[in-house]
Amino acid sequence: MSLPQIPQLAYAPKPPPWHQRRRMRQGIVLGAFVLSICLVWWRGPTAWRNVQFTYWKRQCMKYIASPDQMIYGEDRAKAGPLKVPAANCFGSYHGATPPCLIAIANAPKCWNRFLGSMGLPPSSDLPVFLHERSSPQARHRLIFVTVARWDDTLSWRFGAYIYRQQDGLIFYCAPLNIRETKIRSLSFFAGQPDPADESHFSMAYKADGQNGTIDGWLQDGDTIKVQVRDGPAKSP
Repeated sequence: MSLPQIPQLAYAPKPPPWHQRRRMRQGIVLGAFVLSICLVWWRGPTAWRNVQFTYWKRQCMKYIASPDQMIYGEDRAKAGPLKVPAANCFGSYHGATPPCLIAIANAPKCWNRFLGSMGLPPSSDLPVFLHERSSPQARHRLIFVTVARWDDTLSWRFGAYIYRQQDGLIFYCAPLNIRETKIRSLSFFAGQPDPADESHFSMAYKADGQNGTIDGWLQDGDTIKVQVRDGPAKSP
């Protein structure tokens, strides 16, 4: 008597190697996706702030206003939304009444957004110059130059905010005095970068109806040098 034959089971063939590699790739992609979601949840806000900071800094470093755009002047009818004086407006001094400069232009959007990306409030100062400048030892600095009267001696001085990576914003007072004992009308216009000298910029001004130019340079050590080139504010 012969035993009944047990039928052979037909097993599915082993998946080809390329099929196994595809599943492995799918697993890696899925794992990377999950990891990316975790990183975005963990570091997302900081990364977004860094993106905003880099973008608005770059916009400020490329910013150029029209050279005939008045930044500070005395015509209150033309005053911009800020409607604030540059630093302080003083009364008469030794019998002379100095001009009271009013913010005429609007604040550059890129500058206030740049400040916001660092957690700083908007600035009430307006730049007479905002752009990138470099010196042999101070490379690729973001320069913000404004004008202000620091005391009641009928003198105007320039203040500069300089951004450098290791310290953030630093402030420097450029010691240029524009004596106003004989000036009754004064205005400043948007400064311009010098394409032939990456450390140099110039700012136009008008005093008592006469035009003049003020030069500025970014120097090594992250300081600003300014001097009157010509016009009624130039010392004899």
